[in-house]
Amino acid sequence: MLPHTLALFLSNNIHFRYPYLLHKQGLSAINNWLSAISSILILAVTMERFLVIRAPLRSRKYWNKSQRQCFFFLILLGTFLLIIYHFFEYDCQLAHFCNGTQIYMFCYSAGTRTHPGSPWDKLSSVRTSLIRRMLIQMGTICNAIFVVFVPVFSVAILNILLIRQLRLNDKIVRTSSQNSTVQGLIPTQKNRRHITLTVITISTCFAISHGPSAIFSLWELLIGYKSNNQQIFTAISIANGFVLTGKTLNFLLFCLSSAHFRKKCLKIFFKKFRKKRQNSSSIERFQQSRLENKIQKKQKTQKLSILTLNEIGNEEFI
Repeated sequence: MLPHTLALFLSNNIHFRYPYLLHKQGLSAINNWLSAISSILILAVTMERFLVIRAPLRSRKYWNKSQRQCFFFLILLGTFLLIIYHFFEYDCQLAHFCNGTQIYMFCYSAGTRTHPGSPWDKLSSVRTSLIRRMLIQMGTICNAIFVVFVPVFSVAILNILLIRQLRLNDKIVRTSSQNSTVQGLIPTQKNRRHITLTVITISTCFAISHGPSAIFSLWELLIGYKSNNQQIFTAISIANGFVLTGKTLNFLLFCLSSAHFRKKCLKIFFKKFRKKRQNSSSIERFQQSRLENKIQKKQKTQKLSILTLNEIGNEEFI
């Protein structure tokens, strides 16, 4: 997201604008890839938490190290195949204005059968190959289903099941509180409850922030919209803003929910603050020592001058 953010401030700088516009389609594709990875990972974490809460004694059978690595690799590969059409979704041309001092990019969707070949010559047209159009259409449908709809609705359903399972577990603990074995499991149950509530909060934030994007994806698939409809594109931009806000909040919730992470952050902060205080105090001590040295030097010069004057006066008296 850094290049897209810098484009808001450096859009008139041709040294930034040229490479940015040249690689904008690839950067957007990578951005969509990372977004798809985060969506599937949140779904996987929510599913894993539900399996642990539902069957605590079998939790180790679900995710060992090799399975996690294999599953993560499959997520990377699967999401890349889902968004690969973003790399060739548009045909773009750079146009220079103002004697080459400004540039602009004209992009045309490659999902249509024909599109203008040049922004200056509207009569010329470019025919898109059938394979490319099929890949773009299939990629759009699969991306909307497996990256937007399936994670959002699955996370919402898993949240409901998690809350239901938490209530059942709490009821079992309350009814069996006299049993010594159950009392020994109460701290573990509290820890699992805390982790599960964190996952519920994160997944709820994910579902709410990705909901508008899912609605517009469904709209695009079933109804479609005109390329010059400014109201729709404004609403889509707001929905994308919700998605980015949700992903940022997910990161903060993941990090701040860990007591170890909070302690480490506070430790680093106070360590830096202490270093600044030590540096400032050392500077103050250095300045104070310099001032004392100056005062001592002045006193010595004054004493020497008084002694020389006394010696001169004694010589004159003799």
